[in-house]
Amino acid sequence: MHRRALLASVALGAAGCLAPAGDSAASATRSAPPADTAESSTTDPELGVPAGEAGGPPPDDTVARVVWWGSERPTDPVRLVAEPRSGGLPAATFRFSLVNDSDRRFAYNPYDWGLWKRVDGSWFYVAPRIVPQPLSFLPPGGTETWTLVVGGDDESAAGEGAGDAITTDRLGGGTYAFETDGSFEGQRYTESTRLAVRFVLSGDPLTPTLDSSVTETTRDGSTVTVRTDVPSGEDTRPCVFVVERVDEPTAERRIAEQIVRDPLLRKTLPAFEAGVDRVRLVEPNGAVPPFGVSEPRTFRYAGESYRVTAHEAEPGTATESGTATESGTETESGTVTESGTVTESGTAGG
Repeated sequence: MHRRALLASVALGAAGCLAPAGDSAASATRSAPPADTAESSTTDPELGVPAGEAGGPPPDDTVARVVWWGSERPTDPVRLVAEPRSGGLPAATFRFSLVNDSDRRFAYNPYDWGLWKRVDGSWFYVAPRIVPQPLSFLPPGGTETWTLVVGGDDESAAGEGAGDAITTDRLGGGTYAFETDGSFEGQRYTESTRLAVRFVLSGDPLTPTLDSSVTETTRDGSTVTVRTDVPSGEDTRPCVFVVERVDEPTAERRIAEQIVRDPLLRKTLPAFEAGVDRVRLVEPNGAVPPFGVSEPRTFRYAGESYRVTAHEAEPGTATESGTATESGTETESGTVTESGTVTESGTAGG
């Protein structure tokens, strides 16, 4: 069970019982195997090149070597191959096969795959967000195949492993990489191998649009308030998720393929237009803290920097524009007074 870099939400720490994402969209949260007692075998074939000398998406610190199919097809006894290596929107199918031509069993996780996109010379992690952690062994002569269907019904099987199609309709044209990690039986997990292959998807760039759950948008000056059809329940309370423009050019960059995989940003970021500096999502939420946002977070997208905050809304105090009065919950500028929840700078008060 090797560790997988998970795409976490910029605004939401993904919760779950599988492999939870970290606190930021670029965080690499991986889970170690249950034990690390086996000694490294001296008879294991040496695959690829040292991690620091390889191309492709950046491996994490558990990867010792990388087998990368960029322009030349690898001949290593364990390798990842692709068929085809190019396709076009609106629909394309790619098959990625992990091949074991060695005489040793190769340990891997069929759910532990990664999809990356290369933009302006850098690799950005795209999917999946959560990874189950079963350990499997690929016997000598064995092959495991993942099928990526672009133009399918959203990401209905985005967490599935080999034998199940990974479907998505949220990719734009560009250069991508598919990768997985593994190691020979008996190797330390800190000596694992990253196997990756580059492929090209031709077509138009991806443009985020407002999520289908949005039922209402209202504008008051430079602030837009968004409401959705998410129902309230016994375990929810009215909450406010805020995205606002900030001047922070060093914030980590995000690409469209990452934005559209964040449910909260799909409901807010596309609502920015000329003259809008702040978008509020008013929606029932049961997480603690609201929407999983424990502290302000920043990111940069399409040349603009944004800050994300969230807080509870006092029942009956928020007006249509989001301004609160005597209870001091939220002013038009986003400042919280008596309740001490969030200040304009996004820090906690009181």
